[in-house]
Parts: sequence; C-alpha cells; structure tokens
Amino acid sequence: MITESFQEYKGYIIRLRAVTNNGFWYDIIKEIPSISSPNGIKKIYLRKKGWNFIKPDVLLSKAKQYIDEFSPQLDKKFNERTTTHNRETR
Repeated sequence: MITESFQEYKGYIIRLRAVTNNGFWYDIIKEIPSISSPNGIKKIYLRKKGWNFIKPDVLLSKAKQYIDEFSPQLDKKFNERTTTHNRETR
C-alpha cells in the first residue's frame, strides 16, 4: 500500500510517500511544460531521501530544511536536467 501527499514550498513540490515494507520517503520536484507529456507537464525529480521509520511532520521538515539549505544545488541540477530536456525536444 502506498500513501502520498504533495505540498508546494518555495517553488518546489515536496512529495511525501509511505510505502508498506519500504519506509517513508520525500521527493523534491520541479515541473516544466512539456508537449510530449500526457498532461503537458514534466516532473523533474531533484532529490529522493528515505527512512525506515520517521514521523510525517519530521519528514516534511527535513525536506523543507534541505530546500532551505541547498536550493542553489537543486537549481543547478534542475537547470542541467532542463537543458538536456530542451535539447531532446528540438
């Protein structure tokens, strides 16, 4: 069983996910327009981190803290991936 929720924070999307027998995870995502995607939006996954046991509010706090501390690195990764994406869609 999978339970997940999404929250926007400082221009990023945080996905919290609990997976039976696979722990608790957060993903940090940004979206870009994409003609080739079914809904016109492509999700760019920038970070994924997981734990065996953690409270949901602590997990969300860790994701927000990572964004607060490392947004330049996340932006760099996003720019690298979108540059590649733009070359592939030409």
